[in-house]
Amino acid sequence: VRSNRDLRDFSMPLLTTVDGLTLEGNLVLTSFNLSALTNNGGILSSSSNNALTDFSLASLRTTGEVIIQFNNVLSSINFPLLTSIGGSLTITRNGSPGPSVALASCLVVSGTQDVVGSITSVAC
Repeated sequence: VRSNRDLRDFSMPLLTTVDGLTLEGNLVLTSFNLSALTNNGGILSSSSNNALTDFSLASLRTTGEVIIQFNNVLSSINFPLLTSIGGSLTITRNGSPGPSVALASCLVVSGTQDVVGSITSVAC
């Protein structure tokens, strides 16, 4: 879902599996609903969504890679059931003071971990 200047809400509540997910350049996107998403076989990416305050995937258990960056007003990131990232975890440059980040306690990251900037808390 890229460069939709008028998209305010994105909802696919029954979607369970994807081979990559990108939310990028959606200037007025304030919310999305992917509540049933449990598996992402590729890259999970969110960048330059200037109105998005919350990035939450409550059912996600596995993903290939996570990149969340340049979301200016993002205040929270929540992956409570995520147990496996097959690649890197990157959370950078998401405004100030930066988002609180909540991850599952049993998360295994196979690649590098680059969580920099103004992160207010990480709950593991």
